[in-house]
Amino acid sequence: AQGWPGGDLIGALARRENAFAVALHASGKLGAAYVPLDPDYPEQRLSHIMRDANLRLIIGQGTAPFALDEEQRWVNLGCGEVQAQLDAQSPSAPPIRHDPQRLAQVIYTSGSTGLPKGVMVEPGSLANLLLDHGRRLGVAPGDRMLDCMSLSFDAGNMCALVPLVHGACLLWADPGEGLLDEIARTETTHMIFATALLPTLPERRLPAMKAVGFGGEACPPAIPQRWAKQFRLIDMYGPTETTVTALTKTLTPDERLTIGAPIDGMQAVVLDRHGALCPVGVPGELCLAGLGLARGYLNQPERTAEAFREHTVAGVKVRLYHTGDRARLLSTGDYEYLGRLDAQIKLRGYRIEPGEIEAQLHASCSS
Repeated sequence: AQGWPGGDLIGALARRENAFAVALHASGKLGAAYVPLDPDYPEQRLSHIMRDANLRLIIGQGTAPFALDEEQRWVNLGCGEVQAQLDAQSPSAPPIRHDPQRLAQVIYTSGSTGLPKGVMVEPGSLANLLLDHGRRLGVAPGDRMLDCMSLSFDAGNMCALVPLVHGACLLWADPGEGLLDEIARTETTHMIFATALLPTLPERRLPAMKAVGFGGEACPPAIPQRWAKQFRLIDMYGPTETTVTALTKTLTPDERLTIGAPIDGMQAVVLDRHGALCPVGVPGELCLAGLGLARGYLNQPERTAEAFREHTVAGVKVRLYHTGDRARLLSTGDYEYLGRLDAQIKLRGYRIEPGEIEAQLHASCSS
């Protein structure tokens, strides 16, 4: 980070490489936030993200796969000159810059206005998630956690950071036909991935696997019936605005499917259209509060105010994120997901706003 021109956002080219994971960890020690950039995204989308986040420093490997402005600096971690600078640094770990007011990351997700929006996540929110999930999954030194998701996807980031925080080994793989062979070969003990991937995997014994977390879409009944007898299977529910996961449920083969209860540091309520608390069993909008709530949307104060609102619930004033998901609280204390209140789509774990698709179609027709 020597010679970094300033600002608190660093672009990080989201290829699944160990050097990139180390760069993410280093940005936290620097006291900067990172913005993951997936090289497979269309250049127009990447250009919008870089402009919206006002990125001045972008870290990657190889040559930049997109055009850079004059004021933007590209740092190639594979470059011999850069490697020589790194080798000349002190081998002792630099101190971590603790600042609860800074950002940890900005993750861009689909936007209803036609452009992706950046969700600002603070370090306390990310730390709460990583500590909870390390404990919940049982990740410890000696374990091996495999990541097969894009690092521009919030869950892909989480999966890369959990093992680094808890002293486990981080592995990479592609989510293709050879995934199970790679899991078996590497004796993977833990994984997190999109719900849509599980039904595509053939049934197979994975004796080294201890726990698998998944999320992004509603869980089909066939998933726990097929996998829950082999290892601990955890359904993880939560939008990017609540730092990936807000509720979890450890599934059994025959138990009723729910999205479970809030993780450590999080709370959930179901509100009716008037903002009143729904009784047990009555559907309404699922709203979330707690340590995992994002600061809001980068450069979009109006949208932040619309999605993150203060409510008085049971006589207590709290800041709630309105998920747009329809749910109900069950007598067991679990929450049951009942679908969307709007037209938002989930595809292979990715959130897609129809407005973004419409904007692209209009742009194509006008050109």
